[in-house]
Amino acid sequence: MHALRPLLLCVRVAAMQRAEIIAAPSARELERVAPQLISDGDSVLSAGVALESQAEMLRRLAGRVVSVDVPRKASRSRGELFRSDEDLRPLTRAGDVTAALRPDENFDCVVVDAAALLGFDLPLDTLALCEALRRRQPEKPPTVLVRSSALATLSGRLVAGDDIKRIARVLRMHDERPVLDAARIYEAQPVIVGARGVQEYRNCIDTVVRPGDRVLELGCHFGTTTAMLANKGYALGVDVGTSIIASAREQHPTIDFMVGDAWGVGGLARLGPWDAVFVDVGGLSGADGTLDALALARSLGAALEPRAIVMKSKCLRKLAKSLAPSTRLENEWDHERIEYV
Repeated sequence: MHALRPLLLCVRVAAMQRAEIIAAPSARELERVAPQLISDGDSVLSAGVALESQAEMLRRLAGRVVSVDVPRKASRSRGELFRSDEDLRPLTRAGDVTAALRPDENFDCVVVDAAALLGFDLPLDTLALCEALRRRQPEKPPTVLVRSSALATLSGRLVAGDDIKRIARVLRMHDERPVLDAARIYEAQPVIVGARGVQEYRNCIDTVVRPGDRVLELGCHFGTTTAMLANKGYALGVDVGTSIIASAREQHPTIDFMVGDAWGVGGLARLGPWDAVFVDVGGLSGADGTLDALALARSLGAALEPRAIVMKSKCLRKLAKSLAPSTRLENEWDHERIEYV
């Protein structure tokens, strides 16, 4: 059994290395994961990593470390950790990391402390930075290890539509989350599923929707999926096109449909509550649709507070497969965790 442990560790690390962006919720977790991702001889970009102990750790692990950061209080020893001033570069603006790098400068791994660099920890801004750092190396994008509690939380509840078992597991964890303090206001954190194509989108129904649920479909088109949802409970189909809704009502006279905008979350909230929301609207599957899809999911989650949101979005499904919480590195198959704070 002891002989199998190195092999099992290699399998787990290989599984995690398929992820493109790995989100660590704390500095301690970043320090735990970094040695499993960085090898001797790697070239590493450190962005906003201000702790000297972490900078020293990166220098010990990698062949070369280039550090970019906003100006901070001078440290008597930090400069000694780098081979030259060229490896320690100040930023004029917090998020403009790429401007400090040469066009031909490539890295195997990028380590980012989002809160320290940007001054806040918001998932969309952090994700945009991580993706920009990967896009600048189109032929061989680096693995990004980012310290961000917000992105780690998102990665724990974002699932690809073809992974039905994980959808079910994360939904169970959502049900088992700790009881929150009634004296505080919390951001809603629904499970988010990114599905590719109509069939995968509809395949999620049996796992996500429970008997008696109230389900909202945005972008219902002619009502085919809404009718499938109505077999499980109450379903309302919403679409922006008047003629489309008229056709849906004609084809499914026993199901409720109405004209509405998916982004009109205030009006949708007045129709609630909703246990699950299915979304099939245009513009969420293109190359630039990831942040729009996440922004819509966040708005719907905040206004409607559903248990789950399923979006037909190719780019959101891709993100679900490329973004992973660092805690999964410990055990790829069994150790999922969502932080509700």
